[in-house]
Amino acid sequence: MIQDDYESQVYYKDMFYFLRSEGSMCLKRRVLTAAAWVVFAAGLVVPASAQTFRANLFEISPFAGGTFYKDVKAGPGADLSAGPVFGGRVTENLWRHFGLEQSVGYNRNHFNFLTPIAGVVVMNQDLGTRVLNANLDGLYYFKDRGARVRPFLAAGIGGARFSPTGDAKNFFLQNSIKPTGQLLREETRGQYNYGGGVKIRFNDLIGMRFDARGLVSRNPTFGMSTINNGQAFIPNGSWLNALEATAGIVFNLGGGMAPVPMSVSSLTVEPASAIIGAPGVTGANLVGLNANNSICAGTPVHVSATVSNVPKGRMAVYHWTVNGMMVGGDSNMLTYTPAQPGVYQVALSVSETGKKPPAAISPMTVAVYARDCTPHQISMGPITSVPPGAIVNGTGVTTGNAARLAATATDPLGHRLAYHWTVNGQPYNGDSNTITVTPSQAGQTQVGLQVTDTDQNAAMPASPAPVVVYANDLPQVRAVCSATNGNLTLGQSTSLSAAVTGAQGASTIRWTVSEGTLANGNTATPTFNSTGINFPASAQPQTKTITATANVTDAAGRMTSCTTNIRVTVTPMMVHYGDIVFGQGSARINNCAKRILIERVYPQLAPGGAYQGFNVVLVGHIDPSESKIRDLDRKRVLDAAAVLSAGKDTCTALEPMRIQGDWVGTTATEYKETSCGVTFNASPTERAVDRINPNDARAKNRRVEVWLVPPGQAMPASVKEAHSMPLPELQRLACPR
Repeated sequence: MIQDDYESQVYYKDMFYFLRSEGSMCLKRRVLTAAAWVVFAAGLVVPASAQTFRANLFEISPFAGGTFYKDVKAGPGADLSAGPVFGGRVTENLWRHFGLEQSVGYNRNHFNFLTPIAGVVVMNQDLGTRVLNANLDGLYYFKDRGARVRPFLAAGIGGARFSPTGDAKNFFLQNSIKPTGQLLREETRGQYNYGGGVKIRFNDLIGMRFDARGLVSRNPTFGMSTINNGQAFIPNGSWLNALEATAGIVFNLGGGMAPVPMSVSSLTVEPASAIIGAPGVTGANLVGLNANNSICAGTPVHVSATVSNVPKGRMAVYHWTVNGMMVGGDSNMLTYTPAQPGVYQVALSVSETGKKPPAAISPMTVAVYARDCTPHQISMGPITSVPPGAIVNGTGVTTGNAARLAATATDPLGHRLAYHWTVNGQPYNGDSNTITVTPSQAGQTQVGLQVTDTDQNAAMPASPAPVVVYANDLPQVRAVCSATNGNLTLGQSTSLSAAVTGAQGASTIRWTVSEGTLANGNTATPTFNSTGINFPASAQPQTKTITATANVTDAAGRMTSCTTNIRVTVTPMMVHYGDIVFGQGSARINNCAKRILIERVYPQLAPGGAYQGFNVVLVGHIDPSESKIRDLDRKRVLDAAAVLSAGKDTCTALEPMRIQGDWVGTTATEYKETSCGVTFNASPTERAVDRINPNDARAKNRRVEVWLVPPGQAMPASVKEAHSMPLPELQRLACPR
């Protein structure tokens, strides 16, 4: 390498500045692609095999290959040629999928400048460099220890010793324009590496490995200048990146074939109907078990096993358990007789001769269900009806009404029971303990029932005494509902009534309404009140239809109902929109008040607005301190009316006939602040005389109330005498500025 002045030495950091550049990312992709190809090629070359080896804890691997560098574009540019690399690795496989590895590699390359500077001799010469790498890496294996082919990923940290060759040192010293007598220096840099590879085992002791690694470190400086001063230089602040591709021989410490553990490959049960499922079946899961998937308690069960992977020269030892208890002998067959009804978990583990079953290997298990086959009887109750009088002669049900019949039966062994109903001797479709009978004509309907046991060890069928459903041609219960007044204004009340016909005895009536309230709701003539009905806020008339329902039950339990509708109407209400405030002693509509009148009030009154068709009522006020100013409250009302009705410049064109006003002096009335009232956040810019001081408690006395009133309704309470707006004065005011 070449050195200019010793005093100008700086780090050679821009020599390989491409880690964060497009070229660096390309090299990273090449490293990862190379690692992937190594793994893929190994899968093609090495055939798949089930052969496994003992878990090799330690490996020693000499390797050889090449190192490839990326060109550098910074400054005059640099090219580090590809060169051979030799070294060795020591690996500790302390975990099933993870390992540690130490490596040392030596490589030699030639460096030259891509764009030499004219007249600088040392920039036109290939310069030799030696690199010694030492790294500590972590490995992640995709396959367990003992596998024949083990792809892996690697990453770690270490250091690199960069040494210029003797020829490079001498050439630099002899050809420097200002030699200092000092040779280029050796430097050590920390580095990290990343990549992957694959290891292939040929036998217990020897294998091969293929690696692709990316090497990243800060570039060495070798004492060269970092600025362009007309001499040899290399820019500062870069990283050095390289791709290292190697192949090596692996010596495995430890050998011998790993034994494949024995296992139970199958269990066969005779009779086959005894098997009900896998482990975990409990008494709560026995619903639906019957003769097709069970045996009777006391019946022998024969279980035979097939065992795989018995080592040559050894024998399998059989360990049988039933519900966790050791049973049977050392044989591949077990005969077991369940003494009691229930579920029996039959499990088998195997081991080599003289060894206990491996605790880590789960036994194979089957579940056997033994049922109780003891003779028994079904407990049967009588048939009952709802209503109770349906099966009582003289009461019965009315033709067309339903009678619900039910029966209760139990099996002492918990077997599922089947219900077989008949109606007038004909089978009834269904398997439930209830049945519904609806006579179509007056007379008697005979209903019978037989209950059977669905289990193989079935109880004798049981039958309760048949019953007769009596049907009478009684008149149908009817009810007619009505309201004294079917059209109400919100807040009004009306009486309701229910006229019942065809009822047997006294009837019970219970009223309900969809909205509103009821008084005496459990009588034939309650009172409905519409006060509580909720209407959304609106400037238009609204109507709701309320449904009142009467549910009627007569003394025989027969039921009917009727409804009536009530229309409830609410008329629009006047709205106090808010108040606009004036400056002290002024009738001028300031910018804030204009915004309220023009941008907010008028659009509500215009066609399509929420208050279309409403009138505007303006009520003017003054503060006691303004009493000496004549007609100030009236002028404030007229100015507000002119802004709403002028129809020119920025003023709106509301019809003057829709505007009325009153001026009440210092009279105290309801005050409603608007967003541009005494306190506001985003008011427009105002003249000094029109500004409203938020801290002025008397500002709200200098105001005009703005009311929106439906036509024909009474005026607000603050109005003493409503006045129409004088057109000549409004025309003279035009659009107030």
